[in-house]
Amino acid sequence: MENTAIISGLVHVVTPTEHIGDRGFKKRQVVLVDDRNETYPKHIPITFIRGMCEDVDDVSPGDEVKIKYELGGRQWQDRYFLDATATGFRILARNEFHEDEKLSPPADVPF
Repeated sequence: MENTAIISGLVHVVTPTEHIGDRGFKKRQVVLVDDRNETYPKHIPITFIRGMCEDVDDVSPGDEVKIKYELGGRQWQDRYFLDATATGFRILARNEFHEDEKLSPPADVPF
């Protein structure tokens, strides 16, 4: 069964890296937003694991990205969970203004 796909979209949030267990496993998520339906926008989390966690350090909200991912799933008791794990990505366009940047007036403004 083919379980890989590619998705493109705008980054809504990049979560901090989580360290899980004593064996050094780590993961973080990049959440894309599909806001074509303004009333009910879809938030699509893609999980980055192990060494790929650092690869998304330069990704910021508002950036447009293309992510290749694998679908996986698991059963726990009588519940089923679906997971999309990134296998690669590319930044297509950067957000020109990042919320963490501070705005300051030009030096020659007289106030």
